[in-house]
Amino acid sequence: MNFTIQLVSSALKRLWVRGVLLAVFGCAGLPTLAAAAAEKGDAEVYEFSADVVRRNTKENNRVTQGRMYVGRHGVRTEGERAGQKVWMIFKPEEKLVWTLFPQQKVYTVSEGMVIGRPPMPDEQESPCRKDPQFVCREMGVQAIGGRETRLWDISLRSSAPGGSIEPYARMWVDVGLKIAIREAYVDGLEVNMENLKQGAQPQSLFDLPAGFQKVSAPPQADGVKK
Repeated sequence: MNFTIQLVSSALKRLWVRGVLLAVFGCAGLPTLAAAAAEKGDAEVYEFSADVVRRNTKENNRVTQGRMYVGRHGVRTEGERAGQKVWMIFKPEEKLVWTLFPQQKVYTVSEGMVIGRPPMPDEQESPCRKDPQFVCREMGVQAIGGRETRLWDISLRSSAPGGSIEPYARMWVDVGLKIAIREAYVDGLEVNMENLKQGAQPQSLFDLPAGFQKVSAPPQADGVKK
């Protein structure tokens, strides 16, 4: 599992919703969920930590789990890829991402990353408002893990004339954090934030650890030392 986030583009419209919470479980790109809280400027920064749990109900409830920290100094995700630990530290102001492999004490750098986020369903730039393919309905307020959320039902409209509307996903947007803390898809994928704790995060979480050597390419998974 690659512990980054899914890029959203016109070719990946159907993955727009997945880009909101897959900060630990995406395939390529940048941490859009994390950037939602880490963006600077006049907006308040919502700092928190949480476990991010991915479960596929159509694959014998296969579960993978990671960890996320969002703070004023950046975003950090911790997970596992092909049997080895992988940490990622996102620095929005510097437009860079460090990918760290703690078992080998090495890291890679991705520079020039414009770290942004997909908008929530009720925001003006959301595909829910701008793209007729998306049909989004607010279903009311629900409590998730003791936090108040607004539930959104998201369907996709066929581009063919008179095309049908098919269910796609549900998204629970935290009212306080203004991010999705739970998502469920019709293909069986569920992604949840658990053990969410709101509060200031230590700056050291978002600094490059001492003793790590920069490399040009990630180490091979089969080279992990046991």
